Amino acid sequence: MTTMSRLPEFIVHHWLLFSLLGLILALLAHNLAGEFSRGGGMLAPRQAVQLINRQGALVLDVREQQEFERGHIVNARHAPAATLDAQLPALAPYRERPVLLYCAAGDVSARAGRALRRAGFSRVHVLKGGLNSWRQENLPVVV
Repeated sequence: MTTMSRLPEFIVHHWLLFSLLGLILALLAHNLAGEFSRGGGMLAPRQAVQLINRQGALVLDVREQQEFERGHIVNARHAPAATLDAQLPALAPYRERPVLLYCAAGDVSARAGRALRRAGFSRVHVLKGGLNSWRQENLPVVV
């Protein structure tokens, strides 16, 4: 008897494991589909540099004013997450352009990215690890 012919028997005896496997695969597929449908996702610092240099991405720093003044990515526009909704009309011309969001560690910018997507921005990306990861890669920061 081959291994493949015993597979149905194994599945019946271990149905809970296979159910969990199916759930995990479905969640993974859902997560990946969400990334592709949003037209963006998380980018490592080096990928972000390529997005900025090759596609002219708008870079938005969503941290607070004091953090922005202590250092930010070159040519970044300051748009604090707390006031992002109020700034949407000024950002409207960038709806079809790639937008790179970042905060200190990536959590706040991920939420801001969801808000921009809801507002119709089609190519929103978030800097994975935020400015902390940018600095770890020794990439330039302007004060």
